[in-house]
Amino acid sequence: MRIGIFGCRASGEKLAKQLNAIKVSADFISDGLRRDLTVLFRLRNYDIIHGLYMRPAVFLSLLFGKMLGKIVIIHWMGTEVMRALTETRIRLMALALNNFVDLNIVFSENLQQDLKRVGIDSVVWPIPVDTEYFSIDKLPPMPKRFSVLCKVADDQLYGGWLYGSDVILRLAKDLPSVQFLVVPGEDSEPSWLLSKKDEAPNLVFLGWKDDMLEVYKQTTVLLRLTRYDGLSYMVIESLALGRQVIWSCNYLPFCHRAKNFDEAKQVILETQKNPRLNVEGAQYVRANFSSKHIMRKLITIYNKLASRKYEALPMKRN
Repeated sequence: MRIGIFGCRASGEKLAKQLNAIKVSADFISDGLRRDLTVLFRLRNYDIIHGLYMRPAVFLSLLFGKMLGKIVIIHWMGTEVMRALTETRIRLMALALNNFVDLNIVFSENLQQDLKRVGIDSVVWPIPVDTEYFSIDKLPPMPKRFSVLCKVADDQLYGGWLYGSDVILRLAKDLPSVQFLVVPGEDSEPSWLLSKKDEAPNLVFLGWKDDMLEVYKQTTVLLRLTRYDGLSYMVIESLALGRQVIWSCNYLPFCHRAKNFDEAKQVILETQKNPRLNVEGAQYVRANFSSKHIMRKLITIYNKLASRKYEALPMKRN
């Protein structure tokens, strides 16, 4: 049994790594951004095609996989659910593929509810945290310089609205002693915020990072003021390393809630007075999002889909 993974590169490579770690053969095939028809022919080598993030090229790859008789999974991560709710083209594409897909998966209950509004049923499979985040015997200390980490993606497409680029800029200008570390999305630069960098010298643009561990070590607080979100990798990983988290969503405990400039600024100032490790958050993530526990749930999902066609996948026993 082999799993072929399409779509979001960072999440796809993590998933392939985690599957291989429990003795399930998996490859990340393509991010679907490049027109390479040879990728489609590679689908013949896999039994299950697992698509992460619904973009048009991934849609075509999954459809081709279904034509080859493969088991096809769509894994909705967040933004594309919002687009299915608001954009007719994305909604019609999703509904069309839903006639052929074997299973839709989402990261969180709110995405499941919103996808249901589109007319698509799904199951929830939460995010597993990479094993290396749990192998640290002692949480890394808070950095000497107080730093706020922000992710900004698609701000050219959404005018800074989706990831709160406008609020991040205001905070950076209002809090010049605080360093704001900005990382982009996988396939998009924070173009709008970059155009404003001369207005706030404390905005530090790091560029895309394949490995975020060192960035988290430089971080005191993760700031995630999204107008729409699923269950974020960055939130889970920041909590796992004992970082403070300011989040506009109310999905997890041990995060500070903030939905606007004033609320975010207040939490940052309060945290700056006492930048302590978020031990409770780290313990919660370790108890609820360990890769060993969550990957077993995914293998159960795979096995249910494959039971009528293939030999069951192995479950690693400890």
